[in-house]
Amino acid sequence: MTTEQRRDAVIAGLCAGTLPREQPLRVWGGVGTDVKCALCGDQTRPTDVEYEIEFASGASVTFHDQCYAIWNEERDRSDGVD
Repeated sequence: MTTEQRRDAVIAGLCAGTLPREQPLRVWGGVGTDVKCALCGDQTRPTDVEYEIEFASGASVTFHDQCYAIWNEERDRSDGVD
């Protein structure tokens, strides 16, 4: 998935409500743990950097490092915009 494809997927997910818009409560980073990325759908491998994002609701999502960076940027950009 290219950077532009990731960005398009984030924008679509934010608009559709399939990706969260709210501010994370906690963010953990580490090596991939073979879980599905909430954005691209690929598994995080042990050679990947993975971010687990927790929200006040108790919900959590996991992203690859590039997917997290784009999600966070677009989430901030669209904050308060419906």
